[in-house]
Parts: sequence; C-alpha cells; structure tokens
Amino acid sequence: MARKEKDGTKVVRKTSFKALFIVFIIGIALGVAGTIVVNRYLLSPETEVSVVVLKEELKNCSELATSKLDIVAEEYFENSSSRVINWKYITRKSFTMKYHAEVRAGVDLEKADISITGRVITVTLPSAEILGVTIDPDSLEFYDNKRAIFNWSKKEDAAEAQELAKKSALERAEATDLVDQANEQTRAVVENLFAPLEMLEDPYIVEVKISNSL
Repeated sequence: MARKEKDGTKVVRKTSFKALFIVFIIGIALGVAGTIVVNRYLLSPETEVSVVVLKEELKNCSELATSKLDIVAEEYFENSSSRVINWKYITRKSFTMKYHAEVRAGVDLEKADISITGRVITVTLPSAEILGVTIDPDSLEFYDNKRAIFNWSKKEDAAEAQELAKKSALERAEATDLVDQANEQTRAVVENLFAPLEMLEDPYIVEVKISNSL
C-alpha cells in the first residue's frame, strides 16, 4: 500500500509489520502507593479523606506509562518529485528501511480531577496520550533498489532516516488502540490504588472516569 506525504515523499508499507501490545503496571510504584493508602486509612481510620490527600497519592504514580507498542517494520521510501529533492539531507531518491520502534502511551495523573460528595469519591482522569517514540538505532538496516544493504556516508543522512522511522512508527501507533489500552489500564490502576477506601468500616464508593468518555 502506497501513500504520498505533503512533501512529495512516497511511502510504500510492506506486510512485514509486526505489532505487539505489552500492557504492564509499574508494580513498585503502585505497591508503595497502595501500601501508603492501606496504612493511612485502614490502620488509621481516624485519618480524614480529602481531595488534597488523594491527589498526593496519585502524584506518586504520575506520568505512569501503562501501555507499550513494539513495532518491527520494513518500509520503502521514495521521493517522487522530479524537480526537487524534498528531504533535507538524504540524496538518494529511494531506499528501504527496517527498524524496531517502541511507542509508549500513558496518563499524567497529576492532571486528574478528584471530587468528594458524601461517601462518593469521583476521580476523572485525562485521556491517555502518546508519550514518546524510541527507535532502536542498532535495528536500523538500509537497502538500495537491488536489495543491497548500505550505510549512510553522512551522519545527517542517518539522522534524517531515523526521523522518518519515528514518524512512521507514530502513524502506525495512532492507527491502533494503544491510547484506549492505556486509558483502561490506568483506570484499573487507580481503582486498585483506592480500593482500600472501599474496605473501611464506613466505606467510600470510588468512581473512576476518563474525561473523554464520561
């Protein structure tokens, strides 16, 4: 399947794309935070539950990267303009690139909104965002039209090719449910974090929502 960028670059995506979702919890951070909640409220039931205190608990887990997408891809890049080379440094008109990328998505928990009405605690989380794209430089391989492997003669060429890989990986990630995975994982994390509050003698009800899916 081919598509053309605004700058004239034609990208042909081949079927050698592999994507693997790895959903994980940062266990140490959550374990420590969960222990604090248990100690603070279950062992000291006289402690007042307040928005300030609950936000502090969330802050301990802020910027939690909850989902990761691993991409192994092979793509053909072609500058289709006959009049001008649109790439800034690359002088080749076409090449094939293989790369391994890691795309991370997560929620900044410092931006969560918390309200307490009676015995109901409502936590509204901002939607997850893609936090970053990392290209493994050791995974990069470049081939010419005859499928002969080559190396760039200038570091600027290699750097620009790596930026092409980043852009490609980001587009692939945006076409998946990576952000949705991160939203649901973070919702589960926060529910588990505040679960001790539902175990008090006079328990609270904890509701966790995502801001774009109320």
